[in-house]
Amino acid sequence: MDGFKIDLFIAGAQKCGTTSIKEYFREHPNVCSHLQMEMSFFSLANEFSKGVSYLQKKYFSEYRQGDFVVAKNAILTGKLEFIERLYKSNPDCKILFFIRNPIKRAYSSYLMELRNGSVQCSFDEAIELAISATPESEYYWYRKFFLGLSFYADHLDMITTYFKKDQIKVVDIDSFKKDHENCMNDIFKWAGLKTAVVNTNKTHNERGRAKVAWLNHLIKKDTYLKQFLKKIISPSARTKMVNYVFKINTVNEKELVNEFEVSNHTLKLLNQVFEEKNQLLTIKWGVTYDWSKQLLE
Repeated sequence: MDGFKIDLFIAGAQKCGTTSIKEYFREHPNVCSHLQMEMSFFSLANEFSKGVSYLQKKYFSEYRQGDFVVAKNAILTGKLEFIERLYKSNPDCKILFFIRNPIKRAYSSYLMELRNGSVQCSFDEAIELAISATPESEYYWYRKFFLGLSFYADHLDMITTYFKKDQIKVVDIDSFKKDHENCMNDIFKWAGLKTAVVNTNKTHNERGRAKVAWLNHLIKKDTYLKQFLKKIISPSARTKMVNYVFKINTVNEKELVNEFEVSNHTLKLLNQVFEEKNQLLTIKWGVTYDWSKQLLE
């Protein structure tokens, strides 16, 4: 990549605190990372085909020679092809992969899609549809997003197709939160950075529901207005504008505790769905936390 390389990639899992971790890295004085929530260069063919000059211009315009470059895309493991693209241009890159209680992750993913206006049903109904969905079903994406993205062992297997196991660090975000300052400094050391004081008390990209669902949906659509704004506003300015609109249009999840309930039936179903995958995570990666005893908090 003509001298420019990515030193560390936060590869998932989606809704496991990856945006917050990326922002903590951004506070480190020796780190250059992107303002955008996701760095989609390796997962979008139209971006990847434009080469490294496009990558730097869109995502790393603030890069200085010698900076430690951190990128994040929580769905890098969506296809093996995405990981291959990253590896071929950055074979020495370290990979951070965050996990959490898979039921909590599924619920958080559901809230995000509800906020975006992509789903209108209850969580219980969404899980029933996800479990029964076939590849031909209109609800198959429920299966991929609410269930598949919590199959952590499968995603880690994909990463190890190209990257060595000692290049990968798996972190439980719930354990991280209990001792966030020390855990973040441990991550800095593992990455090869000096420890630094960063604000790990702040949570970024908090979950919630849209006050006006169609507004968030409109922001994501590729409209003529969006194309026009791309021509006159810089990528960093557009990112700040979009993030601000999402923020003011979101009711925080903590305010929704009584609005969204998960039945015991759904919890039992999900424990059954995730049991085998959690066992594989223990066998292959030494994660021994007993998630089956946790309920949604």
